[in-house]
Amino acid sequence: RRVHGDYSLNMIQSRQGKVIIKPHHAKLTRDTEYIGLEMDPYIKILCGSHDFKTKTDSGAGKTPHWNDTFQFHRHHEDRITFSLYDENLINDAYICQGVFDLARLTSAGENRFDGDLPLLFQGEHVGHLKVEILFDPDVKVVVTQPQPQYIPPPPPPIYQNPGYQPGPPGYMPGVQPPVYQRPPPAYQPGYQQPPPAAYPAYAPQRPVPPAEPQLYPSLNDNPYDKPSYPVQPQYPPQYPPRYPRQNLPQKNQQ
Repeated sequence: RRVHGDYSLNMIQSRQGKVIIKPHHAKLTRDTEYIGLEMDPYIKILCGSHDFKTKTDSGAGKTPHWNDTFQFHRHHEDRITFSLYDENLINDAYICQGVFDLARLTSAGENRFDGDLPLLFQGEHVGHLKVEILFDPDVKVVVTQPQPQYIPPPPPPIYQNPGYQPGPPGYMPGVQPPVYQRPPPAYQPGYQQPPPAAYPAYAPQRPVPPAEPQLYPSLNDNPYDKPSYPVQPQYPPQYPPRYPRQNLPQKNQQ
């Protein structure tokens, strides 16, 4: 980052840039030729729409060497595929393949790889390829203007009257502190307790005579149950006189 006056220049590394590939040699454990014949290996390099092919190392067998250099401009490609073939008169035989991830150079900040790339055939390790890969990223220059720094305003001034003296800690202006008075002791020689306060005297009240009991008829006293005439003395019961039985004449029976 460089600062020029009121502006700053930020140097940002881009994922785009120039890629340089240099395959050196390979060591293989797989052979596609019959006994007594040696393979003629070459490499097909594929990265996105970029396609390259090395020279054929005739008769090299399992230890071919190359001295080719390829370069292209990378935009958004992420993988480089190295496919090894054995050159024949009719159909070339596929040997193995290796893949390199370009994110290893763009994300880690390392712009160069020089090492062994594993080679696989149907998921099994069959050798390695010594290859050198360089990445020269494009540099983007971003011109930015620094934002002004925020400066808080100063606190408002505190106005004081001439001759003002600050109060003790905890003092609040405008609040009158309470005045505490020491209570008199319970007993001291020569100290006389003040006389108790005199209560006002009230004239004696005239006693209220008890209320006279009021006679109320009982709920069981029914006036209709009592006779209104004097009760007559009881006499023996009198029955009508009995007359002697007379013999009546009987009718003639015919």
